[in-house]
Amino acid sequence: MDLRGDLLASSPQRYRGPCSSWPDDWRAFLQTRVNILVTGPDAALEAYLRAAQPVFRSPIRSVAGSRTLALRAAKTLIVRDVDKLSRAAQRILFAWMDMPEHRDTQIVSMASGPLLPLVQANLFDLDLYYRLNTIWLEAETLN
Repeated sequence: MDLRGDLLASSPQRYRGPCSSWPDDWRAFLQTRVNILVTGPDAALEAYLRAAQPVFRSPIRSVAGSRTLALRAAKTLIVRDVDKLSRAAQRILFAWMDMPEHRDTQIVSMASGPLLPLVQANLFDLDLYYRLNTIWLEAETLN
């Protein structure tokens, strides 16, 4: 299997369901500064942000995915709609993450659905996917 296949086959730590049902250790991951990808409907993503807010490190910055990104220094960077980032914006985010002054920043990226199909369709950068997807939380709303 080639490197691309190896990366796509590797699976991150994954939690699924409403965040209130996840084991307590998901909050511990936030404190270790790993990057987290959260997918799900908007209401579930907002519930996750409310639940996780107390353990995010300040300063916290939030940006919305779009064709461009305006990134500033932060200890926690929340990237909303990461699945809607243009390829140019994806390259900007990856380069920003690689800068020595930002290597201590935890990235919490949020998407309406899984990024893997976008990677497989060459619509999302594999290297960025791999860097963002250290922990994958699939947020669901309570029924």
